[in-house]
Amino acid sequence: MNFKISISAIAMLLMGSAVYAQDIDTTKTRELKEVTIFSDRPKRYNDTLTEVSTRIPTRLLDIPQSIQVIPQEIIKDQKLFTLSEAIKNIAGANTSTPFQDFTMRGFSANSNNYSYNGIRGEVFNYNQQIPLYNVERIESIKGPASALFSNGAPGGIINIITKKPQVNNAYNFEFTYGSWNQFRVMGDATGAITKDKKLLYRVIAGYENAESFRDFYKTNNGQLSAGLTYLFSTKTSLNLEYNYQFNNNNAAYDWGTYVLHDADGKPDYSKTDLSFMSTSPIDKGENNSNALQLDFRHKVNEKVSFTVLGLLSRVTLDRQGHSGYGSHVSANNDSIVGRDYETHLYKNNFNTVTAFATLKANTWKIKHTFLIGGDFVNAQNPKNFYQYSSIAPSLSISNPDYSNDNPSNYTFDFIQDTKANSTIIGTYIQDQIEFSPKFKALLSLRYDTYKTINEPASSLNYTQDVAENNATNLAPRFGLVYQPISNLSFYGSYSQSFNPQFSLNKLEGGPFDPEKGIQYEVGTKGQFLRNKLNVSIALYTIDKTNILVNDPSDTNNIRLIPINGVNSKGAEFTIQGNITSDFSVIANLALNKAVVTKTSSIGKEGDRLPFAPNTISSLWLNYKFSKGVIKGLGIGAGMYYRSNTIGLFSLQDYPIPGYTTIDAALSYKIKKVTLGVNINNLTNALYFVGGVGDAFMYSGAPRNFRASIAVAF
Repeated sequence: MNFKISISAIAMLLMGSAVYAQDIDTTKTRELKEVTIFSDRPKRYNDTLTEVSTRIPTRLLDIPQSIQVIPQEIIKDQKLFTLSEAIKNIAGANTSTPFQDFTMRGFSANSNNYSYNGIRGEVFNYNQQIPLYNVERIESIKGPASALFSNGAPGGIINIITKKPQVNNAYNFEFTYGSWNQFRVMGDATGAITKDKKLLYRVIAGYENAESFRDFYKTNNGQLSAGLTYLFSTKTSLNLEYNYQFNNNNAAYDWGTYVLHDADGKPDYSKTDLSFMSTSPIDKGENNSNALQLDFRHKVNEKVSFTVLGLLSRVTLDRQGHSGYGSHVSANNDSIVGRDYETHLYKNNFNTVTAFATLKANTWKIKHTFLIGGDFVNAQNPKNFYQYSSIAPSLSISNPDYSNDNPSNYTFDFIQDTKANSTIIGTYIQDQIEFSPKFKALLSLRYDTYKTINEPASSLNYTQDVAENNATNLAPRFGLVYQPISNLSFYGSYSQSFNPQFSLNKLEGGPFDPEKGIQYEVGTKGQFLRNKLNVSIALYTIDKTNILVNDPSDTNNIRLIPINGVNSKGAEFTIQGNITSDFSVIANLALNKAVVTKTSSIGKEGDRLPFAPNTISSLWLNYKFSKGVIKGLGIGAGMYYRSNTIGLFSLQDYPIPGYTTIDAALSYKIKKVTLGVNINNLTNALYFVGGVGDAFMYSGAPRNFRASIAVAF
C-alpha cells in the first residue's frame, strides 16, 4: 500500500470537520461539573470524560492525543467475555495470538501495555485470556503513554476499569449457554452496608466451563471480585478491591494449527484443519492470580487534592505440555515434526504505588492544573523453572495419534532455573494549561530510574551468570488544542515511550539502553447531536529506536546490537455514540504502514512489521425499540475487516490472509429480565488472527452462538 501523510491532506480533513461541526452545533462553552469515580455511568456508547491520559477527569476534546473508551453497554450488546474479543472495537488495534498479545498502531505489545484502574501491574499470566466479569469499561491511549505510565511499547496502552461499589442496592445475574458446550454464569451485587450509606460494597462472581472447536481443548475459569468503599465525607473516599481468578485447562498454550502446502510449496490455507492440536490430551495448565488494589482520594479544597493508588498482585503458572512451536510440516505434507515438551513453574509478585497531587492555579488570565506525582514499581520473580525436551513424537495432521506421548521417556536439552527482581522509580510533573476557552495545552515530563537483576536460583540453571541492568530515562510529552467552538477540537502533540532491555547477558553485548518510541500526532475531535456522538480523526507517525538484532559480524550468532530501525504511520477514523436515544453506533477505520527503515539482520528496508495490517475496519449498529408493541426489542449487527499481515520478518512473501467476519445480535427486555442471542462469524469465514505463515497458525472461531438470560433488580 502506498500510504503517505501530507500537509494538504491534513488540512483538508480538519477544514472539513470544522465546516460540519459549525452546521451541527454552536453551543457555548460550559464549565465541567465535578464527577466522582464511584457514580454509575450512563448506559450509552459514548463517553465524554476520561482520566486515563491525564489522571484528572478531563474532556476527551481537551486532550491532545487519540483516546477511545469502550463502555459497558457495548460489552453487553456484543456479549463480550474477554478483553481479546473487545479489542476489535478499538481503532488501530488487533489481536495476534490467543494470549495477551495485541498490536496497536503497528507495534506489538503484551502485558507491559495494560493497566488496571489507572495503575500498571501484572494481574494475569501472559497465556491467560483476561475475563470481563467485573469490567465496567475499557480505555485505550493511542501512541506512547510513558509520560504517566512508565515503560511500554509505543503503539499505546489499554486501561481496564472495574465496577465499583454503588450507594443504591442493585443485583444482577446472567446465565449464558453457547457453542461447544459453553456454560457461563455471573452474579453482581452492590449497595450500602451502613444506614448512613458511607460504607458500600460490591461482590461479583463468575464461572465458565467450555469446550472448543479445537480437539480435546477444554477450559474452566472463575473469578471472585470483592470491593469496599468508605466515604469519609464528600471530599474523602477509600476504595479497596480484591480479585481472585483461576484458569485451568488441558493446554496452557494453544499453539494453533498447521497449514499444508500446494504443489509449489506455498501455504494452502483452504486445507487447514482448524481442530488439529499439536499439544497432547495429557497436558495441563493451571493459572492463579490474586490482586489487591487501593484507591484513596482526598480533596483539600477546590484547588488542591491528592490521590494514592496501590496494587499487590501474585500470579502463578504450573504447566506441563507438548508444543508445536518451532516445528514444521514434513516434506510429504502429512505430518508435523520437531514437537517438543516443556514444563514451566512460574511465580511473580508485583507491588506498586502511585501517588500524585493536583493543584489549580491562575497566572493572570491563564488557568493551570498541575499534577505532581511518583511511582514505585517492584516486580519479584522468585520462581521461574523451565525445562525443554526436543524429542517429543511427530504427529500426523490428518490422523493424529497421541498414544506415544510419554514425558517419562523424554530427556531435557535445556533447564532454566532463575529468579529476578526489577524496580522502577519514577517521578512526573504535568501542567494542563487553559490560555482561553479556545486555546489549551498539555505539558508533561517524566524521569525514571530502573534496575533489573537476573540470577540463577539453583545449580540446575544452564548458566551461573548474574546479569544486571541499571538505566535512566527522561520522557517528555506536550500538545496543543484549538477549539473554535465548544464541541470541536483540533490538536497536535509530541510524545515518547521507552521499554527497558531485558537481554542483560554480557555475552550478548549488554546491558543496552532502552527501546524508545517517538510519536508526532495531529487530529480533530468533535461531539455532535448534543454531545451524544463522538467523531475523531487522527494522523500519526512513530519511530522506534534501539531495537536489538543479531550482530552479523558475530559468527557464533550470540552478540546483539541496537539499531534505529522501524517506522509506523497511519490514520484513524472513529464514529461512536448515539444517533438517537434508541440507535447506537461504533465505527472505526484504521490505515497503517509499519515498515523497517534500515536494513539489518531484523530485515531489509521496506519490510513489513509482523502482525501489522495495513487496513482495519469495524462497524457495529444497535437499535433498541423504546415504544410501541415491540418495546424492549433490540437488534444488533456488525462487521470486522482486517487486511493481510505477515507472521515473521523472514516471511514477507507469505502473508497471512485478510478476512471479514459478520456478527449479529437479538435481545428482548421485559421488565427486569433480558433475553439475548448473539451469533458470531455469521458467514462461517475461515480466518487466522496470527501465525508465521507456513507453520503454526492461530485460527479464529467458526460460526458460533451465545444465548443468555439476565435478571436485574
